[in-house]
Amino acid sequence: MLLPLLWDIDGVWLSIIVAEFMAVMFSVLFLITKRKRYHY
Repeated sequence: MLLPLLWDIDGVWLSIIVAEFMAVMFSVLFLITKRKRYHY
């Protein structure tokens, strides 16, 4: 929501990339932190 306000039209396209990157980082962080609990 912040990128479109800062970068006009380009922010709309970049916000998709940023959201995907943050989702991947969150997933990797979850997998690393819960590795011992779920035994994988």
